[in-house]
Order: sequence, then structure tokens, then C-alpha cells
Amino acid sequence: MRLKLVGMVACAVVVLACGGTSDGLVGRVTQEGQPVQGALVYLTESPSASTETDADGRFKLSAPSGRHEITARYQAEDGALNEQRFMAEVDVTAELRLPRPTRLQEPVVVDAGTVRLSWNPYSGADFREYKLYRAKSAALDESTGTLVYVGMVPGETEFVDEDVRPGDVFFYRLFVMNDFGRLAGSNIKRLPMPNVNLVQGGDFEEFAVGSTPTGFTLGPDQQWVVSDERAYSGTRSVRGTGNFSNIFDGIKQRIPGKLLVQGARYRLSFRYMREAFGRPDPSLPEDYSNGNFIRLESKMPDLGWADLYFSSVGEGVDTSWQVMTRTFVVEKSGDATAMVCIERSRSGPGPDWVLWVDDMRLERVLE
Repeated sequence: MRLKLVGMVACAVVVLACGGTSDGLVGRVTQEGQPVQGALVYLTESPSASTETDADGRFKLSAPSGRHEITARYQAEDGALNEQRFMAEVDVTAELRLPRPTRLQEPVVVDAGTVRLSWNPYSGADFREYKLYRAKSAALDESTGTLVYVGMVPGETEFVDEDVRPGDVFFYRLFVMNDFGRLAGSNIKRLPMPNVNLVQGGDFEEFAVGSTPTGFTLGPDQQWVVSDERAYSGTRSVRGTGNFSNIFDGIKQRIPGKLLVQGARYRLSFRYMREAFGRPDPSLPEDYSNGNFIRLESKMPDLGWADLYFSSVGEGVDTSWQVMTRTFVVEKSGDATAMVCIERSRSGPGPDWVLWVDDMRLERVLE
């Protein structure tokens, strides 16, 4: 009787070895020590043979006897993606540990045309490079985005993008690559760039009273001084005085072309107050006292000049602040210059003109 029992046990072992009873590929998927529910697990050579992990991170996958390469893929609700390959053996519980997700932090706007992006380092051993993509849509992957950064060092986790423009909305996503392709993808970060005034210091509040505003180019034989005697907004404006003034003389600032979106609409404006603005020689035609106007000019020599003139302001004295404004479309790429110009073809005794200027602005018009 004892011999028959042993024979039955031996037979059962033989049947198992012949593959009559098998649990297939079984295991558990974890990430940072926690079970992962909803991870996709499949045979690498046969993706159609797949399953998903349960609440405990466990899976069961049918497969013939032996060792197999399986892929575990998990995408979190925020879009952070990890995809790893593992070797597993039939009937041996596999512990599949996914690396910590690589996630983009909130973008930091440095200035009107610069943003800083950072992320946590990838913790896996098979790192080759980071690839950071930018797009105008949240449907962002390697095929739809523009590649803006490639990093070969896993610990270098910051990039400064200097090719963004005020008023635009951008989306970013980071991918981690190994020698065989994509390992992981970060969450997607949306960045609405603030629609700021492109004229730096155009309200003159940041300058000391009695100083000459820096960052501007000033016309020769003119004086432009920051004052708190008058202001349209805030507490300060700039007071300009002079005699003869050639065209393009006044106060102006270069606007980098990288801040302007070709085909977009912009509004150029400033506030002014004439303290003294008479013609040097009243007997001359009024054209000899053209007054002041705003001008936008392209500085790309190969594209020619793209100028915007405004109606001239003639002689007179103002008792309140006036405004000049115009909306236009940027039709060409290249640097521009926002200008308040004083054109005076003749000079007379004493200061020929005294003009207050405040709140110089160049802003994108958002639809």
C-alpha cells in the first residue's frame, strides 16, 4: 500500500513536469514599494498576450514553459509613463519593480521670453538620455512635439527655454530613453506665458527721480529725465526737452524679435502731455512742426523696413494726459523698435519743446 502511494506521487510529479498543470507567468508589479493597479503586462514578443494588474499589483499571463521577456507598462493619471522589460520564468513569481516616475515640475517664468523647466532624475539603471518636447497642443509625444532639449546626464534635470513668447500657450513633456527606445514619459505641463508689456520700464516707476531712464536710446541734444512732478499712472513719468530734432530722435527701445509672434496682432501706445510745443517759426508751414508720433520698425536688413506712423501732434499745450495708440499685425520676423519720436525741422530760442511721456506699451492683442 505504501509503495502504491509513492508511485502515485511520482506520477503526479511526472505529469507536472510534462506541463499538464501550470500557473503560467505570475508576478507582482510595484513602484516605490507600492503595488501598481492597472499596469499592462504582456509578452514582449507577442503584445496581444496581455493582462492588467489587480488592486494588489498581481498579474497572471498564459505562456508556454520556460523563460520569457515580458513588458510592464504603467501610465498614471497625470500622464507619467513607465515602461520596463523583465525576464520571467513560468511558475516562478516575478517581482517587477518600476522606477520612480519622472515628472516635470511647474514651469518657472524667468522673463517675457524665458522659462525654466525641471524634473526629478530617472532612477533606473538603463538610462541613455532625456528628450524634452514642446508643442502648442496637449496631444504631445515624440511625433507631434518639437524637440527642444537632449540631456545625456541623468543628474542634470533642468533646462531653460529661451524660445517662448508672451501670450502663447505651450505644453511640455519629457521622455527617458535607453539604447532600445523609450523607457518613460513624464506628465504634461501646460504653460500659459503672461501677456506682458514688451517695453521694459515703460511706466518709468523703476527709475530714480532725476535719473535718465536706462534701457532706452535717447535722441541727441535732448534731455529725458524721470520726474515725479507729473504721472499718468503710478508716481513717475519722463520729461523730455530739446530744440532741433531730426526724425527718429526721441526716446526708443529695441524689442527682440524672438518676443514677437509673426502673424499676431499687437497694440502700441503711450501717454503724453505737451508742456510747451510751439513751432520755431510760425511763418513756416505747419509741416515744419510735425510733433510726436510712435513708430515700430523692423531691424532685419534682409527684410527691409516695416514702419508704422501715427498722426502727428501739432503745437499746443495740454492740461491733461493724451493717448496715442494703434493696433497692427506683425507681418515680418526680426527685432523691432518702439519709439516716441519728436521731429522738429527748425529750432527757436530756448527749449523748442517740452514733452511728458508715460506708460509706453507694446502688447499682444489676444483674440
